[in-house]
Formats: sequence, C-alpha cells, structure tokens
Amino acid sequence: LAETGLTPYDRINMGHLALCQGNTRKAAEHYVSAVAGGEMTAEGFLSAFSDDIPVLAANGVNPDDLPILLDYVLMKLKKES
Repeated sequence: LAETGLTPYDRINMGHLALCQGNTRKAAEHYVSAVAGGEMTAEGFLSAFSDDIPVLAANGVNPDDLPILLDYVLMKLKKES
C-alpha cells in the first residue's frame, strides 16, 4: 500500500474510515502514523481528532470508546519516540 504524499490529515481520515468500519486496530495504526511522520504534533492530532468526534458519533462510533483509543495511540507514540 503506497501511502507517500499523504498529509497527517489524510492519515487521520483513513483512521476515521477504519474506525467507522469497526476496525479499531487499523484506525489506531493510521492515527499513530499521522503523528509519527513528524509533520503533526500529538497536540495537533488531539485537536483535529476532537473536532471530528461529532462526525464519528454520527457514523456509529461510540464516543465512550474514544478515550481508550486515544490513550492507546498516545502510548504508542511515546514508545516510538
């Protein structure tokens, strides 16, 4: 899968798509890659993600599940840095 030329926002949107499809693991991989590339900070990711929560909820994602997912993503980023 060639993912060159993707912006962090593209990667976040790919994560959102995977999340809406019920693939939390794949979503987390996309979210980690959005920040791991160095173009976006963890704070920028959290801000962008927070802005999208209403859209995710409207597409069947349970907002109560998101803190655990975000904790996982931030933990992975800490381990990789």
